[in-house]
Amino acid sequence: NLEEVKNENAQLRNILSFKKAVNQEGLVANVIGRDPSAWLMSITLDIGSNDGVMIGMPVTNGVGVVGRIVAVSTSTSSVLLINDPTSSIGAMLQTSRATGLLEGWLKNDNLKLNYVESLKEDSITKGERVITSGMDGVFPKGLFLGEVSEVREISGELFKEVLVRPAVDLTVLETVLVLPKVPPSPTVEGNEGESK
Repeated sequence: NLEEVKNENAQLRNILSFKKAVNQEGLVANVIGRDPSAWLMSITLDIGSNDGVMIGMPVTNGVGVVGRIVAVSTSTSSVLLINDPTSSIGAMLQTSRATGLLEGWLKNDNLKLNYVESLKEDSITKGERVITSGMDGVFPKGLFLGEVSEVREISGELFKEVLVRPAVDLTVLETVLVLPKVPPSPTVEGNEGESK
């Protein structure tokens, strides 16, 4: 029992440290289920619309990105994990600043960062951190996604393929943090909306 309390406290400390570091509020949730199929990577949380959860909210575990909310009931919600083949996240290489689309992949426990310009090949190195770019309208900029594990040139293609090792071990999730939805980008139309 003491060991379990110690593990739970460690997870909660990670989440609280993350909230402080990124100055983000959020809802702490427990993982109560996992999709049993081999083709859908999702988990179920013990909070839902009664707690303020909405579709599209980002989910992290205090270390890195876990996924996003895709379904909500009154007391539970479903998270599509970042390694699901239908998952895609706007991403950026933290050092080289090259951007791409991080997509789920069911091979070798890696993710794929696609649409990275081949012209930037020499500036991308193994171990480089990959973060959210903030350009997909779902995840705020700067959340940790993983590290580059391999860079592949695609013959005759403008883009190259970058394999990424996820920051989070998605097979052992127990406690997560559901972040607020990213507010829409402001639009400017003439002088409307200006203070008088």
